[in-house]
Amino acid sequence: SEGGRLLDKKLIAINNSKDRTGHAKFSGGAEIEIYTNDFTFADLKLKSAKDGEEYEFKNSILTKKGSGIFAAAPMLKFTRKKKIAATAVAGSDNVVVESFGLEPWDITMNGILVDLDTHNFPSAKVQRLRQLFETPEIFDVEACKVMADLEIHALYFESLSNLTVLEDFPDTVKYELKARSIEPAEFTING
Repeated sequence: SEGGRLLDKKLIAINNSKDRTGHAKFSGGAEIEIYTNDFTFADLKLKSAKDGEEYEFKNSILTKKGSGIFAAAPMLKFTRKKKIAATAVAGSDNVVVESFGLEPWDITMNGILVDLDTHNFPSAKVQRLRQLFETPEIFDVEACKVMADLEIHALYFESLSNLTVLEDFPDTVKYELKARSIEPAEFTING
């Protein structure tokens, strides 16, 4: 556990440096090279359409200066399919393919909740994660570079899974959220 805290301190120092690269050496001769560059593209800010509650996921939480930040930016994975109907042509090896547009984006968010203040179980953050998931409304994506590039402006949550306390790190809980993108409905009233 002490080695983990030492790694945390070295990563925090590298995160705060201008060149955002570093070399960490540990007792026993273990060495690692770290090249972090700028990971702000994954920072995420969601706002509940129901009550206006905001959830900010940002890597600056590692600096311990993350006032108002809920959790570190999650690892994001995106999957999208086309709506396609393939119909076999009788008496032939061919098919007729019809495209009906695109499915919404399936989004997987893998992240961690950490109590950086007292290094105890992050009970308040786990409760807030539950609140985030149980909100029945959509969330507006207020900020996230990668989602903006994919034109994802709103999403809703489908599942919360793999809630795990990490061995030897009782102050850290791993989670996985699955969400889907959604486009706001547009209506025109004639009359």
